[in-house]
Amino acid sequence: MNPDIHWTHTYLDFDSNDNYLTEDLLIFTRSFNESINIPPHIWTCFIAERWTSTNGASIPSWAIPISRICPRSKVIFLASVGHDYLYVKQKITLYVFDKVNRKMWAELCDLDITQKMADWFMRDKMKESWASILQRNIVYYGLRIGWHNTYNTYSKNK
Repeated sequence: MNPDIHWTHTYLDFDSNDNYLTEDLLIFTRSFNESINIPPHIWTCFIAERWTSTNGASIPSWAIPISRICPRSKVIFLASVGHDYLYVKQKITLYVFDKVNRKMWAELCDLDITQKMADWFMRDKMKESWASILQRNIVYYGLRIGWHNTYNTYSKNK
């Protein structure tokens, strides 16, 4: 990845059969600021690489009426793509992100991602998409309770 590339926009496009990213996706966040000791007002970003597989949000059918979230709704979909990427890779390179000009700037650091950090990212990103606190909490605690085996499976494959 060339750090001199500055994305001014990005979009999500999936192959209809395989559910993988067809392009690199730049995801901006402030979820990891505390972990790397930078002020909360600074935005960072990471790149979910092309060909990353994702299933969107894996919300159990019984939870959809309670949470009022469709697995492909905009309040959860981008968050779930980033979350899937974090679970699989478990290490990312963070960059400074200029949210006003929509550009990626200097590389900050490489960051090892724990399951809790990935789950917190999901909750934070849902907040940016205007998901209600009830929706964010249902998803966050559902991940904390039910998805540790998935995270550990990816850890063992490293």
